[in-house]
Formats: sequence, structure tokens, C-alpha cells
Amino acid sequence: MNYYAYRMMIRTHEENVILKCRRLFQQFAVDMYVKVETERLAFIRINQAKLRSEDYIHLRDAIHSDGDVQNIGRLTILPSS
Repeated sequence: MNYYAYRMMIRTHEENVILKCRRLFQQFAVDMYVKVETERLAFIRINQAKLRSEDYIHLRDAIHSDGDVQNIGRLTILPSS
């Protein structure tokens, strides 16, 4: 994310070709945002064991006792952000 932010930054004494390409720049920005978000979600999916999911046992109990079993999907713990 920091690399793409660096590439899109406006600098006083340098010419940034990416910023001059209007629609191509918009497509680049969208593609890089999707890439960063995909990597972030993949990290969360792969590292579920490291996210201290045992701390959320009360949440899991509430889902099992109060929730509708037909509407429950796979439990995924998201890190605080």
C-alpha cells in the first residue's frame, strides 16, 4: 500500500506520468486498491489461528445459542482496525 501511495504522490520537481493519464490512472488506482484489499483479506483468512480467536468464545456461544442455525456461515475473526 505504501509503495502505491508513493507512486501516486505529487512531487514538485518530478513529473509523474501516471497522474497525467486520467482514465488509465483511475483504472490503476482501482486495480491497486483491489490488490491491496485482496492481500489483506488473504492474510486474515490464512492467519485465523494467530488472531486470538479463543478470546471470542463468548461471541461464538452467543451465535450458537441465539442465532438462527440456517443463517450461520463460516466463523471468521477479523482483527481490530
